[in-house]
Amino acid sequence: MSSTINPRAVLKKFRVVNAALENRIAGLGKTRLTLLFTPAINFLLVPATSPSEHSNMLVTIIMEGEAKPEGDNGETIAHFRTTYEARFEYAKDVEELAIKKAMEDVNYQFELTSQAYPLSVNSFKQTLASMGFEDLSLPLSALALTAGGTN
Repeated sequence: MSSTINPRAVLKKFRVVNAALENRIAGLGKTRLTLLFTPAINFLLVPATSPSEHSNMLVTIIMEGEAKPEGDNGETIAHFRTTYEARFEYAKDVEELAIKKAMEDVNYQFELTSQAYPLSVNSFKQTLASMGFEDLSLPLSALALTAGGTN
């Protein structure tokens, strides 16, 4: 495979790894909230161990934050931390070195992340809604690639 062409990865699996949620109020009523959250994005290459296997890239997205009543510097009323994992698979003939080289390019990292991040935001919004936080607008553009790094 040419080192000038980035290896193509196919999203094969997306899952919630864990969720830790706490909402301290039973009913929010008309209370307006300030939602503070930070996504963290990490990459982990899982190389093939034999010619019959595929190499994989795991993209882990951690959504962590808190909610407070709007304009209130007081007590946090909710905490949440949810971890998502997207597994991308490469063709069997893609070499580990080619993947590592591609991962040095932030645009390649963005290509992988841009497939997984919207799925995590959608799931995260559903999780928050189940806690009683509805009509939240979480920015898909919060992605500005705050990648935690490659492993």
